[in-house]
Amino acid sequence: MKRSSLPLAAGLCLCLVLGACAHAPVFPESGNALNLAEMTDQDYQRLAADIQAGKAVVIRVDPGTTLPVKASMDLPFAAIEPETLSLQIRQQMYIGITQNGLWMSPDGRIWNPVQDLARIKQAFGMGPGEVSVGFAASKETGPYVNLRVEGKAGN
Repeated sequence: MKRSSLPLAAGLCLCLVLGACAHAPVFPESGNALNLAEMTDQDYQRLAADIQAGKAVVIRVDPGTTLPVKASMDLPFAAIEPETLSLQIRQQMYIGITQNGLWMSPDGRIWNPVQDLARIKQAFGMGPGEVSVGFAASKETGPYVNLRVEGKAGN
């Protein structure tokens, strides 16, 4: 992924802040989707301009693609400083972006707002999952908190 994705990243943030609409917008055919791994600076600029102009855009993300994820936490009792983690994509997916929302689809036909975790789980075949937090300490590592999020296959 190219570094000059700032306009697209700003558009994605705007979509997340505004939230998704109740009904999925009409997205271009998935066959016309740009492959995220092959996008150029021109592609990012064109997509950002399309989003700002009110057009819906579709990006295909193939298995094996690694995306940086900026993670942080700010709670009254604790914080995690912003950290960049790597997200490895395991199955093909499509990301639909509009001015009003961010959508995901496993097939580029049926779209699910990212805020609706129940629909995302169903669309991508996820079953029960768990979040666990643990605390450990050893002479070698010192104290640490372990956070694990796990989803299992199944509907």
